[in-house]
Amino acid sequence: AARTQKRPAHPAGRAPLASSWKALQPVMASFELNPLSPEEMRSYVEMAGIGDPVRLRDVVTFAGGSPVWARLLMSVEGGTAGDLALTPLDRYLKWLTDPLERNAVLRCSAARHLTPAVIAALLDSPGDLSLGEVWQDRLMDASVVVETSAGPAMPAVFRKALHAYAQQAAPAALRSAHAALYHYYRGQTLDSHP
Repeated sequence: AARTQKRPAHPAGRAPLASSWKALQPVMASFELNPLSPEEMRSYVEMAGIGDPVRLRDVVTFAGGSPVWARLLMSVEGGTAGDLALTPLDRYLKWLTDPLERNAVLRCSAARHLTPAVIAALLDSPGDLSLGEVWQDRLMDASVVVETSAGPAMPAVFRKALHAYAQQAAPAALRSAHAALYHYYRGQTLDSHP
């Protein structure tokens, strides 16, 4: 008979463990894993045997510092890591049948922080804070924008993948969004230095 060896459990996630785990606290270690830096991610992917420079770049770019996401991307056979990274976005975006909402989401991928003023500028309505607030609420309700320590933003991995998608699917809208951001921040700088 084959001898089975018990393997330790490795619960992982961002949510705290349920109270049912309390009895095991004395024999558990809890720690936070921060995203890998681009250099660490490159080493991780190279150690996994990915030598093709294009594939290596794709995995590092789309993984966003997550080793789990990198493993998934490295598992792609045929096509590119970017193809796999974009698949969940395709699924998400197919439900955005309203062209205005789809355009707003794609344009918002240009900004790191999404305050109502930034969103209004991205939607070609600078200064219309009520419009920015409405869209910020809509995007937060859809979990496309979350509250971070630096303010409202898209989750980094999602934003990077969405931005890459927008570069392919809507390059004119993305160029326009970047121009709108430039003018918004330029105006902010000029306003703060009379």
